[in-house]
Amino acid sequence: MIAPARDVAGLPKAGFVQDPFGVKIEILQDPEMQGFHHIHLRVPDPEASLKWYVENFGGERLKWKGRLDAVKYANPAVLLLAEKDEHAAPSQGRAIDHLGWAVTAVDAKVGDLAAKGLKTVEPRAVRNLRVAFVEGPGGVRIEMVQGRTEEELTGR
Repeated sequence: MIAPARDVAGLPKAGFVQDPFGVKIEILQDPEMQGFHHIHLRVPDPEASLKWYVENFGGERLKWKGRLDAVKYANPAVLLLAEKDEHAAPSQGRAIDHLGWAVTAVDAKVGDLAAKGLKTVEPRAVRNLRVAFVEGPGGVRIEMVQGRTEEELTGR
């Protein structure tokens, strides 16, 4: 345990634990969102980062609990939070290497992102998936995953 559960006015009760690899995990008691709750990024410019995620991966921009800037994704519901950190390091090769998004057409998505001048890695087949990567704000590595149909897998 890093920090015992605590009450913060207006927010769910929260505490922190650390996994065997040194990753800090926040445990929340939020009756409105059970299960995997949020991703909390540390980036040089939180406002620009959250705007970038909405522009490139959708989601609903909101103030979570009326206090914290966030992007909410549905199905299942999960929040993306961003906090200012001038010394944030790129994610690749760290305990949490990247974020992953399901997309319907990975080749088209990579084309759109590359056309915006973003650093991308070309799509490739991985088992029954098609995957590609893009570098997000603050050096966050983002994987885009497209499931492949039975016809694509068998060539029929």
